[in-house]
Amino acid sequence: MTHPGKNRVRSIERACQIMELIAKNSGKAKLTAISEELELANSTVHRIIATLVDMGYLTQDLDNGEYALGPKLLYLGGQALYRHDLRKTAIPFLERLRDDTDETANLAVLDDDEVMYIEKAESRSYIRVFSLIGRRAPVHATGMGKVIAAHIAWTDVLQILRKKGMPRLTPTTIVEVDAFMEELNKVRAQGYALDNEECEEGVICIAAPVFDYTGKAIAALSVSGPKDRMGADRRSSLIPVVKKAARELSLALGWQEVKI
Repeated sequence: MTHPGKNRVRSIERACQIMELIAKNSGKAKLTAISEELELANSTVHRIIATLVDMGYLTQDLDNGEYALGPKLLYLGGQALYRHDLRKTAIPFLERLRDDTDETANLAVLDDDEVMYIEKAESRSYIRVFSLIGRRAPVHATGMGKVIAAHIAWTDVLQILRKKGMPRLTPTTIVEVDAFMEELNKVRAQGYALDNEECEEGVICIAAPVFDYTGKAIAALSVSGPKDRMGADRRSSLIPVVKKAARELSLALGWQEVKI
């Protein structure tokens, strides 16, 4: 049994306490005040603060010696809010997609060169595909990975493949770079991607890209179901439904469709 706090790293805990204390003190505080509040030696606090300043999490006003929260925290906070807003905005679209298809609807983003599931609407069918929020999967073996990869720079895609490799997860997984890049060209042209049991045997997934107001593919929307229910005819009927849901979510995020 793991006891609360047993695995905490003391230096990281103190660094977080320092930043929280500064935040509570209107965003600025001097070293001595921090040391007194946390009941720590000045030398200990100074070492931690120096590291935080060096990394951009804190800044120091050289005129009065006060420390303030740094720009790196703005970036981290912005990313957290961004993910929260994306999930919140996507929920009704996921639920509608689930209701329209009777399959599990998923939302995923590219995170640390992997696909990460951040929201879902579970199918109500007795036999269904379960997905876990927070689950990670390789880009090369997922429909959602393909649609996001199809809309980023080829050099970035190649870097991901070099870093993560292309392990064969099932007999149908694409494991050659040239074949995968050819697949991405196809995905970009048709506006959707298919995971044909490439990540998990017995599971079919149809995915489409989600764009933000800048036109960047920031996420992917998909439906996944057991292969017994996802034959060729049904896949053909579901593809436009998935693309429509992804398009509507993109518009809700400020994306402006370019019509030629």
